[in-house]
Amino acid sequence: MNLIVDGIVFRHHPIGGVARYFNEILPRISMLDDELKLTFLSPWESSGTIRLNDKASVVKVPPFSRFTYRLPFLREMGDRLETFAGRCMTGIGNNSIWHSTYNTVPNFWPGMKVVTIYDLIYEIFPHLYQGPFGDKVRFDQRRAVESADAILCISETTRRDALNFYDINEKSTFVTYLGVTDSFKNDHKSGTTSNIDNPFILFVGERKGYKNFNCLLDAFCNWKMRDEIKLIAVGKPLDYEEETYITGKGINKRVEVISSISDDELAGLYSASEAVVHPSLYEGFGFPIVETLATGSKLVASDIPTTREIAGDIPIYFDQNDSTSLIEALNIAVEKQLTEKETSDIRQHAFQYNWDNTARETNKVYKSL
Repeated sequence: MNLIVDGIVFRHHPIGGVARYFNEILPRISMLDDELKLTFLSPWESSGTIRLNDKASVVKVPPFSRFTYRLPFLREMGDRLETFAGRCMTGIGNNSIWHSTYNTVPNFWPGMKVVTIYDLIYEIFPHLYQGPFGDKVRFDQRRAVESADAILCISETTRRDALNFYDINEKSTFVTYLGVTDSFKNDHKSGTTSNIDNPFILFVGERKGYKNFNCLLDAFCNWKMRDEIKLIAVGKPLDYEEETYITGKGINKRVEVISSISDDELAGLYSASEAVVHPSLYEGFGFPIVETLATGSKLVASDIPTTREIAGDIPIYFDQNDSTSLIEALNIAVEKQLTEKETSDIRQHAFQYNWDNTARETNKVYKSL
């Protein structure tokens, strides 16, 4: 079996969750199946790297997009030329599987096509992604999904959403849960917290739009414990709007952002926090959810279907549209002391989400085609 993986995401988002997904499953899949020949199409100019073993081959794709990215009307042509070039350079097609890292579909591909749906935020929140870029993402994802022979969904919630938005056969959809990286399974605390002189609650990830960080800020502003417990956010530096809001509320000394951090250091923050807050309005899976549980930390989470599916009854849930509900959940979390057994049970729940399972289930789908 020939598997062609288009690595376009390693040019656009080399260190995000999608890159991590392929970095984790591809080496495992190539070791699982001696009959599998894996070819990875690597962007010529990529700031990210793919970790592959000796059984896989890497083909560098010419950087057509270098000459088109400054011109919006040619940008899509550059991506399509790279997809076409990658297909030609592999020299194969029949009896092959094409799996794109991000919604690329080669024209006239004679083999099978596999796509992974990470979420449906562009469909569920179209008002947040208006204009030509949002329209292009929606078009590309619909085209990739509706032309695929197998559709991998990273949660059952994502699968149901896909069936709702796209014209696809339910029998072509498969749930392949993601995993938690080993760094978060280790029982240790990092020195990252040594410079934090207060107890803290923790937020991890993107903060804009459906991530609902504003709800957390509103709750924190009105929380009676804010002078004793800080808010630490791991992610990009605050933008002007966030800084203006935080300064205007007089909490600029109580909110801290950490922008560069390793997985080991992040695991230390999870472990040392009073609670991890996940206020998102929607998730496809939610890495911070399983990372929090893997470290045995307390999780305060918005009551959305994906979190119920992944974490069950473990989190302290709140109404994602109500900052008062979040304050009540924070109070419960801070007062709650986990027993050793509770901590162990939380961690064991997270450990069921592992990359070996993801790779095995993905390989089963490949072999079924």
